[in-house]
Amino acid sequence: MRQQRVAIVGAGIGALVAGLLLAARGIEVVILERGAAAGGKIAVNTIGNAQIDCGPTVFTMRWVFDDIFAQAGGNFEDAVSLSPLSVLARHAWSETERLDLHASLERSVDAIGTFAGADEARRYRTFCADAKVIFGALKDPYITSARPSVPGLVKRIGLKRLGPVMQTRPYSTMAREIGRHFRDARLRQLFGRYATYTGSSPYLAPATLMLIAHVESEGVWSINGGMRRLVDAVSGLAVRHGAKIRYGAHVSEVVVNGGRAAGEEQDLLLRRL
Repeated sequence: MRQQRVAIVGAGIGALVAGLLLAARGIEVVILERGAAAGGKIAVNTIGNAQIDCGPTVFTMRWVFDDIFAQAGGNFEDAVSLSPLSVLARHAWSETERLDLHASLERSVDAIGTFAGADEARRYRTFCADAKVIFGALKDPYITSARPSVPGLVKRIGLKRLGPVMQTRPYSTMAREIGRHFRDARLRQLFGRYATYTGSSPYLAPATLMLIAHVESEGVWSINGGMRRLVDAVSGLAVRHGAKIRYGAHVSEVVVNGGRAAGEEQDLLLRRL
């Protein structure tokens, strides 16, 4: 049987994970990155003697990487050192308008009550409860699905169980739902940031992204040594499984033959500049 070969264009964290899992299955993998380092948006800026994360700065959904490393015969806890955060985010509108959100729901409720009043604190509880419902409805049939899609979601859960899915508010915008939950304009602005995580606008993004509030409530960590440690851990394990990462490889075209990427060994399945 001919050895399976896979070329992956780009070395962002998603590409590195794909390369790791394929290489762990014995597939010949080459990752082609036009830059000088892997990581994509997980980038570092050096200022003096300090290295500053200039992409993602905190880590959530640890269970995803626990599973990825387990599939590849590794142990995530051994590979990456994490520190749980008690303060999830710190917000400031002025010298006197400050609000911290905490890992503890009760502390966050108290903080919002002090900041914006008891009614907004009660609305925050409802907001968090709705976010939990959305996450629960989508985790197994969509978030952890190998090929997530709306038709696939309907097929997996069945038409009779569409009720919980419709509670994810796929046809409403984040701005509309956040406005339904909160009266304080500052809180509307604050929770609208979940849309900006994905590069979108709360006025356009589906309210489904409210689930991020529940994701954060389940744990937020900092990575000791910076987010680059995650890149190093994933890429290092991929290389140990035989994956090759080539830098300075600018892919200009995928050569297709018979509906499949094709090419000679020397051009690594792709035509490169």
